[in-house]
Amino acid sequence: MAAVNLCDIMKEYKARYQYTNKDLANVFQVSVNTVNRWLRGEILSVQGDTADKISVILGYDILAVLHGQVVDLKKPIIGMKRAGYDLFIMQDYLGDAIVSYDEYKNGDYFIKVDNDDMKEAGIVENSLVYVKKVSSIGPDEIAVVVADDIAYLRYYKKESGYIVLSAANSDIDDMIYTNARAKKEHVAVIGKVLFSKNVY
Repeated sequence: MAAVNLCDIMKEYKARYQYTNKDLANVFQVSVNTVNRWLRGEILSVQGDTADKISVILGYDILAVLHGQVVDLKKPIIGMKRAGYDLFIMQDYLGDAIVSYDEYKNGDYFIKVDNDDMKEAGIVENSLVYVKKVSSIGPDEIAVVVADDIAYLRYYKKESGYIVLSAANSDIDDMIYTNARAKKEHVAVIGKVLFSKNVY
């Protein structure tokens, strides 16, 4: 693994959570001036308690990554039975998957697929799909959608007065919601699929 710059790690973390410099200072329990110096590339490493705090929050050994040492970066694997990220983690946590640094910074969690709803898009039962938490999605992207507290993988399209959730399986009908029904059943995009891989 190539060494990663502290400045880039902090910029990515700040952008991911849309934090201000003050937010970062609060999260990592350092001064705003220290955060400013991290982001300008003036501080190249961290020490002691600060390194330990950052490692716990990021989920990997920050010093090892800064020195280019190989570390296992992990993201959780969750089931599809419950809606909402917190409920997934508490009730449907299935373990962890090792990811590259680029995958680590671009996505948030894996879902283990329990059906063939998206088989024509190459996502079959027992596939792992890597998901980034988002609240909106493009027309050709596969969304993780919550509808009435159930999570689905679907293409998501808004039409005049309607939301259409489409499977990539010709045997499954579209799920069509009026705006009023979508509101009542709390239909919402909670993520987008970055990639999938089959697990045997």
